[in-house]
Amino acid sequence: AGQFFEEAVSELQTTNYKLQTILYNYLTSDLFGLMAQAKISFKELKITPENFAELINIIDRKEISTRTAKDVLKIMLETGRDPSEIIDSENLRQIFDEKEIEEVVRMVIAENPKPVEDYKKGKENALQFLIGKAMAELKGRANPKVLEELFRKKLTS
Repeated sequence: AGQFFEEAVSELQTTNYKLQTILYNYLTSDLFGLMAQAKISFKELKITPENFAELINIIDRKEISTRTAKDVLKIMLETGRDPSEIIDSENLRQIFDEKEIEEVVRMVIAENPKPVEDYKKGKENALQFLIGKAMAELKGRANPKVLEELFRKKLTS
């Protein structure tokens, strides 16, 4: 585990402590957890330190959500595939096109009058419901904070 960590850190090609911490956290919680579930040792691990570091860089650039990162890591564990290849072939990159996101927000507002009314009456959890609907529509590829901002803007104007 120590050698894998050191090799992955060197693949990050940075002395950025924050990035190294993210790598350490994904290694010790997510990867170790998946390995334990699959009963895989480091000798049998199909993920290379290079690919693991690449995944961490992709997360840091916010190209995918942390939820998606866990799914990608699981596929990497099972197949040994490169994270970028998985993300591209499965169309998992986050959507940053505000027009596309805004379109979905408008549609969710139009299709859910009751939660919209509840939110306007001060029920914050109604907003979470609307965000959840939009996330489902966008297949988890939008940043929830961006969605929240757009909903608040649309529902207060």
